[in-house]
Amino acid sequence: MKKQLIWAIASCAVTLGAHAGEIYGGAGLPGVMLGYAHTASERLVLRADLSTIGSVSRDRSESGIDYTGTAKLNRAGLFADWFPGSGGFRLTGGVTFNDMKIASPATATAAPSPSAATAT
Repeated sequence: MKKQLIWAIASCAVTLGAHAGEIYGGAGLPGVMLGYAHTASERLVLRADLSTIGSVSRDRSESGIDYTGTAKLNRAGLFADWFPGSGGFRLTGGVTFNDMKIASPATATAAPSPSAATAT
């Protein structure tokens, strides 16, 4: 499904590229974003963008407990911006497809038994 969505967005960008269009991007929270905007008329702009943080994982151990954390965020969006007046005000509608996952399992490691520590 994800590959089909990316292909559809890329196809729109190629098809609409014969007219005035703009590629835009950004970085920040939640990651990096790349998009394409196409002016369909004086008052309508169509946009498609993709954003991701990729996959981030961290491992940590504290007081006999092992922590493993992973986070993944991918988003694709299709939007239409309508400018009802001559100013910068616009109304935006659209749809986003999200693939998000955060997991942080913890495992306690076995502590030595008290009798094993005092044996001679």
